[in-house]
Amino acid sequence: MRECLLLMAFRRLSTISIALLVAGCPAPTSFVEHFVSLAAPPDIACVSTRLQEIAKRSRVQSFRDVISIGVNHRFNLEARSAPHSIGVFFGNDGSFAFRNTAWAPNLKFRELQAAQRSLVEVDEHLDGFCNLGSIVGNGEESCFGKNCDRLAANQG
Repeated sequence: MRECLLLMAFRRLSTISIALLVAGCPAPTSFVEHFVSLAAPPDIACVSTRLQEIAKRSRVQSFRDVISIGVNHRFNLEARSAPHSIGVFFGNDGSFAFRNTAWAPNLKFRELQAAQRSLVEVDEHLDGFCNLGSIVGNGEESCFGKNCDRLAANQG
């Protein structure tokens, strides 16, 4: 139960972090997010290397945030089709989580579709590597902002 509460707190913190990042942008945005609970501690150096391979111009910004419930490693990059923020969380209770967020800065539906495709591409590039385990097809995907209803309808 405690692990579940910590992961929910991490997810809320991640969503708030993305919202604040997006709020700092000049234009409103929509974003899609993939969240997975992990069974083991991921290799952060490996995650960084894998992200540099897929990032435009091999440019990845990384941050390490120590918070009351654990440590969050964040990576910001632009993949082929969309900007991303990736978080890898190490909970004080021994829990681990992965979050990948891609956004559509101009609120256009095609841009949101491209962000969703990019989310899958980045997840596939990391899947099975860096002690992340199988992240593709696991966890849950969420969408926030304009055109999320169209995106959901388009998948059904």
